[in-house]
Order: sequence, then structure tokens, then C-alpha cells
Amino acid sequence: MSVISRKNILRSIREKRDYNFSNTDLSDIDLSYVDLSFTDFSDTSLRNANLSSAELYRADISRADLSGAQLTDAIIIRATAVCASFAEAKLTGAVFSHSNFSYARFTGANIPGANFAHAILSYAKLSDANLSRARFFNADLSDADLSGANLSRAMLVGADLSEADLSCVDFTNADLAGAVFMGANFNNANFVNADLANADFTDADLSGVSFANANLKGSNFSKAILSRVDFSGANLDGAIFDEDQEIQPGAKFSTFCRSSPGQRSGV
Repeated sequence: MSVISRKNILRSIREKRDYNFSNTDLSDIDLSYVDLSFTDFSDTSLRNANLSSAELYRADISRADLSGAQLTDAIIIRATAVCASFAEAKLTGAVFSHSNFSYARFTGANIPGANFAHAILSYAKLSDANLSRARFFNADLSDADLSGANLSRAMLVGADLSEADLSCVDFTNADLAGAVFMGANFNNANFVNADLANADFTDADLSGVSFANANLKGSNFSKAILSRVDFSGANLDGAIFDEDQEIQPGAKFSTFCRSSPGQRSGV
């Protein structure tokens, strides 16, 4: 892996000679505030690099190692970051919209207030990451691992979290209206005061989940596992449960009335 300096990178970009820095060692480099749009950083080491406020529009950072990097307020729009590592990176306020982060690693990263609108994060690893106030409008988080992550006050309206691992996630005061959680694992997750109107929990494992004071109006719980679920104070108006669904011991429900054949709705 070759080594290159900030000076050489800036000269190459300025002279428009070379945007390909793949398979390069750029560890600890300072590229803050630099326009790196369309640059190829695939398979590059950017460990502990400073990319604060850098712009990487349509950049290729596939398989790049950005562990411990500083990317506060970075702009990474429509980029390709498949299998990239952002473990323990600092990503406060960064914009990742419309980018592909499939199989990327954000384990333990600090990402509050970041924007992942319309991003692809399928099979991504975000366990124990701080994602408070992050925005995931219509993002694809299917099969992602967010176990133990902080998503308090996050916005995931219309996001797809099918088959995701959401065990022990903190969704306190989060907005998840219309989100899809089909087949997801929510063991001991916290949705206190969250907005989950019209969310789809079909086939999800909700064991030990707290929905206390949450808005679950119109949500679908068909075939979901409801062991030790706390619905105390929740709005279950129009919520859908299977007629033959087993209500596990310890679950706290409002009363039910029949809404349609084969289903029952919380009131």
C-alpha cells in the first residue's frame, strides 16, 4: 500500500490529473474542508484521518478503513461505501444521504444528528453506535445490526428495518411512523414516548419491549412475539393483532374490540 501526502493529493486534484487514491495509506492525514468529490478511496486506509467538513460527493470509499476518523459535518452524498469501516469514528452532523453503506461497519461510532436519508445500510453493523437525533428518512436498514445503539429522538419515518437486530436499542422519543420492522429482533428495546403510527411489526420478536406512552395507532402486530411487552399508556387505536395470537404472560395491554374477521384492534 503506497503512502501519499496531503500536498500531493491537493496538487493532483487542483491539476485534475488523478482522482484515484485507491489502495493508499492515508492514515492520520488532514483533508478537512477539502472537496474530494468523485475521488476513488477504495481499499484505502484513512484511519484516524481528519475529514471534517470535507465533501465526498459520489466518492468511492468501498472497503476503506476510516476507523477512528474525524468526519464531523462531512458531506458524503451519493457515495459508494460498501464494506467500509467507520468503527469508533466521529460523524456528528455528517450527511450520508443517498449513499450505499451495505455491509459497512459503524460499531461504536459517534453519529448524533447525522443525515442518512434514502441511504442503503443493509447488513451494516451499527451496534453500540450513538445515533441520537440521526435522520433515516426512507433509509434501507434491512438485516442491519443496531443492537445496543442509541436512537433516541432519531427520525426513521418510512425506514425499512426488516430482519434487523434491534435488541436493547434506545428509541426513546424517536419518530418511526410508517417504518417496517418485519421479522426484526427487538429484545428489550425501549420505545417510550416514540411515534410508531402505522408501523409494521409483522413476525417481529418484541420480547421485553417497552412501548409505554408510545403512539401505535394503526400499527400491525400480526404474528409478532409479545412476551413481557409493556403497552401501558400507549395509543393502540386501530392497532392490528391476530385473533389467535398468543398474548404472553407479563404483557400489558389495553382492552380489545373486534375490528375485522381474524383480527383484533387495540382501543
